[in-house]
Amino acid sequence: INAEYMGLLLNRMPREDGRQPAQLRGITSEQGVLNRADGSARLSQAQSSVLVAVYGPSEAKQIRKEHLDRAHIDVVFKPMSGQPDRQEREYEAIIQRTLQTAIMVKSHPRTVITIVIQVLNDDGSILSAALNGTCLALLDAGIEMDSTLLCSSCAVTEGGLILDPTAAEEKSALSVVTMGYRSVESGVVLSHMTGFLDDVTLFACVEACRSACLQLLAFLRSVTNKRYESIE
Repeated sequence: INAEYMGLLLNRMPREDGRQPAQLRGITSEQGVLNRADGSARLSQAQSSVLVAVYGPSEAKQIRKEHLDRAHIDVVFKPMSGQPDRQEREYEAIIQRTLQTAIMVKSHPRTVITIVIQVLNDDGSILSAALNGTCLALLDAGIEMDSTLLCSSCAVTEGGLILDPTAAEEKSALSVVTMGYRSVESGVVLSHMTGFLDDVTLFACVEACRSACLQLLAFLRSVTNKRYESIE
């Protein structure tokens, strides 16, 4: 990020949880946590936590999900409690479209890959936590992808930009931007925004999220390396 955009990030006092504007919350994760799933992962960004299960590729049992040239991807996004509403349906569609571009779907024609995302706790940036957890679960299942997926969120406040916002920070923000990238060539695969932004501020958010994803990439690689070592 150049000096102009970094200035936007740092133009704010430390946050209520003590973090600096560009500082991510601590991340913990574990793969292979569900015995009955083909792949699984639990990921937590401080108090935001998700559990992701991957099933398949398995034979398509519905004609509308049977594609001769590729796998069909199903995404189920479950809230902490109650039934999914409009927000969860929107997240399902966003994650499904994102995975369709990253998973090697043509390697598994006439099959279905099902991803179930259970929100254990939501304290902000839950869409980015869900996609990062999904990536770990897919890797655990051995699903072929053309690159690792990484996702981060950025909130625009009256004092500047902040990365990895909490639920309270999201509620008071002028806008929240979530960006997903490929690890290869940093290509954008997901873009979601609430509120309205001018072009300069939006670009600052995009670059801030890109910088955060570079930090996440190192973390995800260390997690998967430990997983493979434990299997060996």
